[in-house]
Amino acid sequence: MSKITDTRTSHEDGAFIKRFGDKPSYMAELNALRGLRGSGIAPEILAHDNGTRTIRIADAGVTLRSFRAELQQSFSMSQLRRFASGLFDSLARLHSADFCHYDVKDDNICIQAHARDDGSLDLERDFKVKLIDFGLSFKVDKIPDHYFNNKTLGTPVCRSPEHINGLPLHGKAADVFCAAATVLQVIEDMPEAFPLMFGNPERQIMAVRERVDLNRPLLSASGETVPKDVQAVLFSMLHPDPIERPSSKTCYHLLGLAGT
Repeated sequence: MSKITDTRTSHEDGAFIKRFGDKPSYMAELNALRGLRGSGIAPEILAHDNGTRTIRIADAGVTLRSFRAELQQSFSMSQLRRFASGLFDSLARLHSADFCHYDVKDDNICIQAHARDDGSLDLERDFKVKLIDFGLSFKVDKIPDHYFNNKTLGTPVCRSPEHINGLPLHGKAADVFCAAATVLQVIEDMPEAFPLMFGNPERQIMAVRERVDLNRPLLSASGETVPKDVQAVLFSMLHPDPIERPSSKTCYHLLGLAGT
């Protein structure tokens, strides 16, 4: 199975347009979208324009990266809880279809919200969070062999500790770790996702504990204190042992209750 080697993604007319340079990559994502049937993702339109390998995801919204970097917006604590809850709801829907994403990061998370006249997003009204970009997605029972030992798969800063260390990959638990790392990235207003300690699980555990310590208040970029129960949920998602991480569905329910 070929990994994605040449893709072009653009944001046009409120939709994400992804063009593939090779057929295997195109077919991998197309098959994933067909299998998902909209579970946890933005409504999709699959297009084959003049024989080009193109996938169009309509009404996808704004990526989390663009939301932070281009729109220069951030979340209040209540909005952050809604964002995190929505992210894990989307991930739980994906997992319930027995698919794993394998590349959860700020560029593959989109926010659907009403736009103000100045182009900013109105987060005081209802907004939705959806996953996009399924070029690395596979069904749990049909994961290629190289997914279990390929340290180069996916985005380096978003890999789970077991992935980094070449251990058996628990797909759903890896997605939970990466999603939690992205939430922590937003809380601390870091330009990159959770800085993993490559090849050193002991240092990685220490780094997690330094950031999510129940005895030390975690402050958001807006200066608000993150509630301890929210910190506890985050810590459980970032557990170095994938078996100990809660499911995405459990994370969704815990985040819905935490901080209230």
